[in-house]
Amino acid sequence: MVSCKGFIAVTSTALFSALVVMFSCSNTGDKEPVNPVTPSGATTYTLSVSGSPANGGTVSCFPNKTAYSAGDTVMVTADAAKNYDFTKWSGSETSTKPTVKIVMDGNKTLIANFGPQSTTPPVGSGGYILTTNVYSVGSGTITRSPDLKSYPAGSVVIVTAIAARNYKFDHWTGTITSKDTAIAILMNKDETLTARFERFSVKIGNQTWMAKNMDIEIGNSWCPGNTDSNCVKYGRLYDWETAKTVCPTGWRLPDTADWNRLADAIGGAEVAGKKLKTKSGWIDRDDGTSGSGTDEFGFSALPSGEVINEQYLDYLVSSYWWTAVEASETWAYYRKIRYSHDRLFEESFGKAVGHSVRCIQN
Repeated sequence: MVSCKGFIAVTSTALFSALVVMFSCSNTGDKEPVNPVTPSGATTYTLSVSGSPANGGTVSCFPNKTAYSAGDTVMVTADAAKNYDFTKWSGSETSTKPTVKIVMDGNKTLIANFGPQSTTPPVGSGGYILTTNVYSVGSGTITRSPDLKSYPAGSVVIVTAIAARNYKFDHWTGTITSKDTAIAILMNKDETLTARFERFSVKIGNQTWMAKNMDIEIGNSWCPGNTDSNCVKYGRLYDWETAKTVCPTGWRLPDTADWNRLADAIGGAEVAGKKLKTKSGWIDRDDGTSGSGTDEFGFSALPSGEVINEQYLDYLVSSYWWTAVEASETWAYYRKIRYSHDRLFEESFGKAVGHSVRCIQN
């Protein structure tokens, strides 16, 4: 219990009267406040505040000072602890509002009453509802165990995300934010969960390609535009020696023949660039037309640029992907798409340059 006590002492002389105010504040725990020693004739005011139960929350006063004058107002606020709700005041005040204004015109006692948050479903509801959603239709499904229309308070539900073909589970949003495929939900209220899946691979012609550039921090690698967050969106840039090692088991760095077959499957190298580029995210061409593409096959090429001698070039302008084929002892072949062209280019450059990696399935 917090106790704020005071007295007003009036003294007088032939020339004037003076009002002397003396207060003391103390935390009395659960004991009754002890009145301070006061001068003869002084009027004592006491403001005592507490919470019930003691662990249900806290009570604070503003202003928080050691002396209040007669007629002063004090703002008293109840703050509920976790798993509790404020219900009402009792004592000198009976409001149900958590903050009340108290006028110090006499002894005051306030008790903030707290109650545990309910874990019982509303009458007639039949239980709590678990709503699950898949962010992109067709990218995956969700199972729950047990699978009920509603759940009693305290029930635990195991919710599992299952990716569709060519997709992978990424994360949950809603009640819980998690990257775990299976999560447990404690049903003490209505809950909502959304599973987000990412396209993992795309089949183009008779080939299966990853749907995104690789983003594994290993060896000599850099984030496009020298910005860490860009690695998530665009993938990392690797030198050629590192590029040969980043594809997971069952996948590999494509060679020039793989890229040629890809171009042939979508209409030839002259138009392949436009069909592989994303529908947005590329700068406009010099004539004002869009530099983006049609992304007709889900390849979703983004303009990640390149790194040359720690210089970050062509970010938002071009995409560069290493091939597994050497052009010389120090150079290797790569494929390139630019904002200004529809073509898929084949070129070669030094192996120390940082380019993207797009893996193909074995």
